[in-house]
Amino acid sequence: MCEQYDDEQLATVADFLTRSAHAQSEATRHLG
Repeated sequence: MCEQYDDEQLATVADFLTRSAHAQSEATRHLG
């Protein structure tokens, strides 16, 4: 895995991961 990613791709992935983590924590909070 030595592909080069530009800042825009990294920002998109980081945003996706942040949203996923937030959604997961929200779901856990509602279930809890």
